[in-house]
Amino acid sequence: DSIVIALKTNSPIYVSNKLEKHMVSKEKFLGEDIE
Repeated sequence: DSIVIALKTNSPIYVSNKLEKHMVSKEKFLGEDIE
């Protein structure tokens, strides 16, 4: 699994999971636990 955070930008955070790929906002990402 890999988590890529676009720093210094308003770009969404791409979270790659084994089963699926999610695109979430920074606010949601920072507010929830993603494994």
